[in-house]
Amino acid sequence: MKINKKRFIYSGIFVILAFSLVFCLVKLKDKTVSVDFVLTERGNITEYIEENAIVRLEMETEVYASSGGKVISVMAEIGDGVNKGDTLVRLDEKDLTAGLKRLELQKVAALTRIDEAIND
Repeated sequence: MKINKKRFIYSGIFVILAFSLVFCLVKLKDKTVSVDFVLTERGNITEYIEENAIVRLEMETEVYASSGGKVISVMAEIGDGVNKGDTLVRLDEKDLTAGLKRLELQKVAALTRIDEAIND
């Protein structure tokens, strides 16, 4: 009886393993992707696909402005080649001029206070 009981257990395990293998093979078969190939030719784009991507540059340079401000015009477009010293953007000078005048007035006031402190 012990032999029949062992055979029954081993047969049950074998059936379960076989069923699991068949189930996995069927599931993997369902995960295949069908792809259609189409020959392309010149013409107008009538359909498009929108996807996210990362573009890696061969040569990249970081550009820093010496001062900040509101951009009033852009002199270079994306993809344009530029050289050292080229103007890329023009900034609104109103804020810079106002800031410069404010600093000049602060300088005059500070110099006046220094003169008053020395003369007293």
